[in-house]
Amino acid sequence: MIWHLYFSVLCIIKQFVKTNLPHSKQRKNEPSLDERFISRPHLRRRLLMIADMVDQAVAEGCTAHEAEARAIEQIRKLGQEVLKDWAEKSEPNARHQAQAENPTLIKYGKKTADLALHLRRHFGG
Repeated sequence: MIWHLYFSVLCIIKQFVKTNLPHSKQRKNEPSLDERFISRPHLRRRLLMIADMVDQAVAEGCTAHEAEARAIEQIRKLGQEVLKDWAEKSEPNARHQAQAENPTLIKYGKKTADLALHLRRHFGG
């Protein structure tokens, strides 16, 4: 189990350092993973951390169960970072679309003490 996980992660990491993948169906104009992740260095770092974690688990002689638990935690963190990245990139478009559909919407901003008091008085809470 751990060798399968180790091999899988190594395959992912090797894609980061190669610009041409000889046996892939990568199109000639398709950017490499390094090129795609240049604007998302935090995601690339997370993948490298997963590879390091696998190396460490092998070096420590972890059981398959321990290695799996570590990998699941790292992949969960990767998922959180992917979702955060998506939210940050899609928020401006969603905001503009919502304002176009309903021009009376106000811009998002931090509540002031006066606004919080007004909301409590008129809407409870």
